[in-house]
Amino acid sequence: MKTARAIQLSLTLLLPLLICGCGQDISSVKKAIRGHWVSESGKVNQYFGEGTWIQNDGGREMEFSYTITETNEAMGTLKMSLKNATGAGHEKEIRFSTDRKTMIHTFILGSARVDSKYNYVDTKERP
Repeated sequence: MKTARAIQLSLTLLLPLLICGCGQDISSVKKAIRGHWVSESGKVNQYFGEGTWIQNDGGREMEFSYTITETNEAMGTLKMSLKNATGAGHEKEIRFSTDRKTMIHTFILGSARVDSKYNYVDTKERP
């Protein structure tokens, strides 16, 4: 009887911790970027893992390695350098909303800059 009660009490205390511990880590911009993001149109999915970025755009998939080159916690921004398997690459700037559930993603190639808005979906780091 005591064992059953102890198990029930343990589950009651641990279940909320397990549920809360499965979401996005927003303790820093480096951690907040990790996971699955979807464009406002719903057509582009991005997955950020540890040093890996995958974009799926209507069935076309691209994978790059990335290095974070600059962060600004107060402004909620980061910059990264990306390279594909052949060594070709580009730069990105990310600006997070205050709650870090939305980001403005700026693609930079030479002098060209394109902004896109993405919303956080889940912790998946691969499609």
